[in-house]
Amino acid sequence: MNILRSNNHRFINFIKFYNNNNINNNITNNIKLFSSKSSLNSNNFNNNSYNRNISYKSFQSIKTDYKFSNEDEVFQEIKDYKNYEEKGNYSAAKSILNRSLQMVESTLGRKHDITINVLFRMVNLELIIGDLSSAEKYCNQILNRIQDQLYTSPISIPTLNYLMICHQYQGDKEKCFKVIDQIIDIAKKNNDYEVVVSTLLNKAIVLSLDCDDEADSVYNECIKLSKENLDESNKLNESILSNYACYLHSKGDNDILAEELYLKSKELAEKNNNDIELVNILANYGEFLYDSDQFDKAVPVLENAIQKSEMVYGRNNSKVGCVLYVLGKLYRDKGSHSWAEGFFNKCITIFEDHKNNIKRRENERELINKNESSNYHYQPGKRERELRNNKEVDIEFGNVLWDYAQMMREKGRLKEAENLEERARKLNSFEE
Repeated sequence: MNILRSNNHRFINFIKFYNNNNINNNITNNIKLFSSKSSLNSNNFNNNSYNRNISYKSFQSIKTDYKFSNEDEVFQEIKDYKNYEEKGNYSAAKSILNRSLQMVESTLGRKHDITINVLFRMVNLELIIGDLSSAEKYCNQILNRIQDQLYTSPISIPTLNYLMICHQYQGDKEKCFKVIDQIIDIAKKNNDYEVVVSTLLNKAIVLSLDCDDEADSVYNECIKLSKENLDESNKLNESILSNYACYLHSKGDNDILAEELYLKSKELAEKNNNDIELVNILANYGEFLYDSDQFDKAVPVLENAIQKSEMVYGRNNSKVGCVLYVLGKLYRDKGSHSWAEGFFNKCITIFEDHKNNIKRRENERELINKNESSNYHYQPGKRERELRNNKEVDIEFGNVLWDYAQMMREKGRLKEAENLEERARKLNSFEE
């Protein structure tokens, strides 16, 4: 967990998650920022200040990823690899890809399209496993081999996009921004301003996580380029505005503009039927209103966020739990403790169910692999463990338990408070 101090001396706890499972969705990269002086994770248990929870969403389209087709599956090994990858047996999948790579390099050559295709599958797999240094190595191999076609190859920008992610999540902003400049250069030469703007947006988000003042000018550049080059109905527009609003919200020094941007992004998302983005906008706007002590305005916005979350993700999804947590805090601060207790309890039920379902799916997958292959055993890597533990839910779950415990203390229900605090500590005691 990284703890940063912003220019206005607000502590920032942030955690980043990368999801590359569905390249057909426009929004694939969730980045949550926790701004708090009282968070369980800031080890400051006795401070009762509010806990700010903001979720940035970067924009990614099919242009910034490479979509595999049936034509890519020209030999049986690739089909076998896919079978093991889908079951989560990444050790077996990696072994097959390594054999495939050796085979195509020796028979077709190091620069053949099929060889590059296999290398890109290796990048994908290493990102799923969580071995960022290996993913970075394979990205650089691809880029070296397609150097002569860098501005024309359909795999250039997807590879650079993955390389950017590797640098970002390894904490190397300088390398990350150099790759961003490369992507923008290629996209401009190909007159692809959706990629230009979306890549700039991703840069703005990286800067936002550090509360870097430069983010402000990058967001404004995104707005300017979008107006000049993109259609008004492009879903990038609401994504830019909502992320800019989040940045201003986290900084806390221009709440008037932040609210204007939240409302404008909400309007665009509704107009474009962009429900995935709308869920995020409503949740963050509701949190903004709560932080601003506009409780009466916050309640219908948060209730709308819950309704949309249930529609998009299902009734018991962890995203619903996150919004319920804000409602619980809101009613606690209003002094409506019975309502707050109800929301906190519902949060706890959702998060417990979420963790139980993850464990059940893990056990089922291990059983399938054990029964179907005596040669390969399921050996989840660092990335897979992070996904299974679902650190985002653990952090939010811990904060719910801790806030609930403090409310119980205020009501004199000390035994319940102590039990909740103990559960919160255990939940967040795993290694970072």
